[in-house]
Amino acid sequence: MVVDRFYAHTVGPFWSPERAVLDAGYRTVPFPFTELDVPAPEMAARLTLPALLAYIGTWSATQAYRAARGTDPLLLVRESLAPLWGPDDTAWLVHWPLHLRVGRI
Repeated sequence: MVVDRFYAHTVGPFWSPERAVLDAGYRTVPFPFTELDVPAPEMAARLTLPALLAYIGTWSATQAYRAARGTDPLLLVRESLAPLWGPDDTAWLVHWPLHLRVGRI
């Protein structure tokens, strides 16, 4: 997927090392509770391409890429997404995972 490649490869090197904790779903953090198996939640929103790009533009790795390279990586992802997305005012349902761990004391 275009956004996954952007996340991992284009701006991937610009994520802070601490981001690995989130990417691992917090499974690398000691959890001293009896862990409960709960359904994985997900966020979803209908977004236009400009709205999605605005959101991706808030990522710390996107901002770090801009600062380090002096160019905007959103131009690259927009170029890849635009032919697939359709007109800018088309809204698609976009999903992204939420990570949590639930335990019993």
